Amino acid sequence: MLLVGTHEHAIDAKQRLAIPSKFREELTAAGATELYAVVRGGVLCLYTREGYEKRANALERAGKPADFVLSYEQHFYAETERLIFDKQGRVRIPDTMLDEAGLAKLVTVVGVRDHLQVHDAQRWRQNRQEARQRLPDLLQDPRQMSWPSRTPGPANDAG
Repeated sequence: MLLVGTHEHAIDAKQRLAIPSKFREELTAAGATELYAVVRGGVLCLYTREGYEKRANALERAGKPADFVLSYEQHFYAETERLIFDKQGRVRIPDTMLDEAGLAKLVTVVGVRDHLQVHDAQRWRQNRQEARQRLPDLLQDPRQMSWPSRTPGPANDAG
């Protein structure tokens, strides 16, 4: 499954987000009937069961001390919500996640390879403009790019 693209959508009064049809088709083809939602770095991330399990398995193989892994797992699993698709392809986003991700009515749903991210639409437009100025040409061969150093932290854990 390869989720790509950007779509603006609205969260309705009942806190439901209609997953854009392009993404829904990919998710349906992959057999997804539910999504696993977690907020990381202020971004609502939506994973298929398989994608979420992949993240969980990676944690087991991380080679970190057991006490760190246990503490991380407690938060990782406790802060995750299972969202079931309704007949119209919508999922209901819990209040706590809307608040934590700073989401109001208008949102941008972004395909990020193996998962979806849901951003506040205005904040996404601003971040996109800033990224265009500091990131290399997206059509450049990535093997030829020099990448800025990546520092660990919440903002880098969003995906």
